[in-house]
Amino acid sequence: MARTEGMTTRRERILVVDDEESMRRFLTMMLEAEGYEVASVDNGADGVSRLDREEFDLVIADLRMPGVDGMSVLDSVHAKHPDLAVVILTAYGSEKAAAEARRRGAFQLVEKSCRNEEILLVVRNAMELSHVRRQNHSLKWQLHKRHQERRIIGSSSGMAQVFKVIEKVAASEATILIYG
Repeated sequence: MARTEGMTTRRERILVVDDEESMRRFLTMMLEAEGYEVASVDNGADGVSRLDREEFDLVIADLRMPGVDGMSVLDSVHAKHPDLAVVILTAYGSEKAAAEARRRGAFQLVEKSCRNEEILLVVRNAMELSHVRRQNHSLKWQLHKRHQERRIIGSSSGMAQVFKVIEKVAASEATILIYG
């Protein structure tokens, strides 16, 4: 999986946070085989720290870990990186845990016993959500910048012509006088 940013292409990055080494290895192998770049840590505190230093497209975190658990990782992600999707893994699936994870902003709670195809489908969908959120954020920022630059108010056909002239000459070094 690759994503184009400007003129460069980079692999999508996933952070796996799980205290079980076998699960980290399994997810890393499966996701790398799909073309993702995967980093993994064995506890929630290291996961949060890694997120502060590096950019990821998705976080997959185990629900139950000693110390900083998956829900705490989820809370930290949404406080600092609101566009980043988080998938919570659990060996102890329950409706209550799934509802709590969704309420706190998880993309989905997935049982560790599910099939590989199901995990990959959730990863693809979560990745798409992250991209849509980031694109939406970027477009809102661009729109905000355009409105900040355009402090002249007006929507008549005459003002539309003035804006077109301004856009044409803005890149030049010419001095322009507008009056009237």
